[in-house]
Amino acid sequence: MPAQYLRIAGADAATSRAVRRSLAALRRQMEIPDDFTPEVLADAERAASRGPTLATPGPGREDLRSVPFLTIDPPGSMDLDQAMALERVSGSGSAGPDGAGSGFVVHYAIADVAAFVEPGGPVDTESHARGTTLYGPDGRTPLHPATLSEGAASLLPDADRPAVVWRIVLDGRGEIVEETADAPGVTVRRGVVRSVARLNYEEAQAALDGRAPSSGSQDEGEPDDARWPDSVGETLALLKEIGSLRQERERERGGVSLDVPEQVAVTHDDGTTTLELRSTLPVEGWNAQISLLTGIAAARLMRAGGVGILRTLPPADPRDVARLRRTARALGIPWPAEQSYGELLRTLDSAQPHHAAFLTEATTLFRGASYLAFGGTDLPAASELPELPTVSDDPGDGVVTRHAAIAAEYAHVTAPLRRLVDRYGTEACLAACSGDPVPGWVLDGLGALPKIMARTGQKAGSFERACLDTVEAALVADRVGDVFDGVVVDVDDKPAKPKDAADPARAAGSGDRWWSRSPPSARRSRGPRCRSASPSGCGSPRRPSRNVASRSSSPRVTSRPPTVTSAPPASVAYDAASPHRARRRTRGHRRMARGARRRVRAGARRRRHRGPFHARGARRRRPRSRRRGPRSAVGCGAGDRGSATHAGDAAERRGDRPGDVVRARDRDTRVGRRRRRRARAGLG
Repeated sequence: MPAQYLRIAGADAATSRAVRRSLAALRRQMEIPDDFTPEVLADAERAASRGPTLATPGPGREDLRSVPFLTIDPPGSMDLDQAMALERVSGSGSAGPDGAGSGFVVHYAIADVAAFVEPGGPVDTESHARGTTLYGPDGRTPLHPATLSEGAASLLPDADRPAVVWRIVLDGRGEIVEETADAPGVTVRRGVVRSVARLNYEEAQAALDGRAPSSGSQDEGEPDDARWPDSVGETLALLKEIGSLRQERERERGGVSLDVPEQVAVTHDDGTTTLELRSTLPVEGWNAQISLLTGIAAARLMRAGGVGILRTLPPADPRDVARLRRTARALGIPWPAEQSYGELLRTLDSAQPHHAAFLTEATTLFRGASYLAFGGTDLPAASELPELPTVSDDPGDGVVTRHAAIAAEYAHVTAPLRRLVDRYGTEACLAACSGDPVPGWVLDGLGALPKIMARTGQKAGSFERACLDTVEAALVADRVGDVFDGVVVDVDDKPAKPKDAADPARAAGSGDRWWSRSPPSARRSRGPRCRSASPSGCGSPRRPSRNVASRSSSPRVTSRPPTVTSAPPASVAYDAASPHRARRRTRGHRRMARGARRRVRAGARRRRHRGPFHARGARRRRPRSRRRGPRSAVGCGAGDRGSATHAGDAAERRGDRPGDVVRARDRDTRVGRRRRRRARAGLG
């Protein structure tokens, strides 16, 4: 599922103090660490000190510093784990768009995190606990300490860095060429690279459009495009061409790419903060296609090597597609019945507000993503996995190997600085390509990775949604009382089961009843004050709030809020002259009212029989073993909640004499007094 980004822009990149306090409280509530422990930081410093040695070409590390790599990332990013260099070649297979037999070579460098992190060390242990980098509007919580993620391991410009470099050969149509003995289509090896430029998305798009970047989009200290080498313009031009070809191949496979708009909280000079949507640029989609291409190539290598971990996603649920169609109708977006959701998504523009809202809602189609590990310790072998399907996976067979949004088998290997699983996948691909055995720590750790990534991925999603809710709540704080139009786009198609399904009369009429959900305080109330304007007869002793009427297929009132809201029918109208009574009550409501009246009468009887001794300090009933059995009327027994003086005063009022035996339940009752008189007279 595509991430919904939320960040803060502005001169000082800050929100109001209230929002900051809320975000800080959210981090504490979700137990998100503010920093790394001293042990982890010390281990990261030791690992970073090995950077110059690792960035030296030698056996097992090829010198690739002559390849003009460049990076394209969001503004201000320092954890650069991807760099690319593209070139055009001739004679690589199928003809290109111009009819010539040309093709392309993609050089994709990935930060070599495994070279820095010692298996089982403090940094490795902490990265397994975090799983992924968390992004919030007030900052990010990195997977690795900044010494590594923004320093020694980051592919910063004009610095030698160790990297894992992919070489992928494409034909003229943008497809990976078939592997031969003389010219393999996909290779991956360790090397030393040197980036020549660091661009953000706006700068890359401006260079492709032949214009200057917009004001404020250029990173501080970054040179303008006039100082970039000529290779930067050549790579960007090829990125547009290759990215467009890969998007066409994706449409042919049946894949879907979402241009989810980025939500930006912008702080203005006057101190106000607004939440704005930034539409995605075309270069972002082309850049993503290079990453997807590498992930598809990695999945092929893992299949061939017999060890790896795939990123999987089942096909979209038809109910989600139906709900999305209702959303399109509500937003005024035409969606012909014969058109698939993938075809519709490709026609939308995230710069338009209605389209942006629809694209954000469309992310719910891609639910159920997980990881499938194979070939490791105590894991199934690659031969036991289903063969690669030609169209789509059937979720009914229990094993999904493809990613439905990509329409191909896919693996995460391109972001090891921000995602734990990429380090394992990269090592598996290196072993498969070189023929060396897979490291033992990879084989032993593959089995636990799916659960680790599921746990941390859910936490990251919850954190991002909570951050968005916090910022949105702060921005609409001054709109309390305003009325907004809303459209129902989802209904619960699973009606609740009647409480007494065996009663035909009750079950038959249960589908035509309307109910009202009372406020939480009303559902907690007890006793004779339990009346309100609600048909349930269980309102709050305080002023009842406005209830939301909804249709339910269950004859009992539940505490879960209804899915669909509507007005109640005329048959359940309220009496304006008597707001605390309904004109008509159902059988269940009358039974609850009778029960309340019985409890009132029972309480009155208990109060009458308690007498003066129970008037103060002894309202709770004693255990059965203490209520029965004789006890002295003078003094205070072990189970007596009154004082000795209080007990003596009560005995004097009753006329008890020393030595009388009194039962606890006989005090202050007519039967008890008669029994004591007969005992004194010797009548038994």
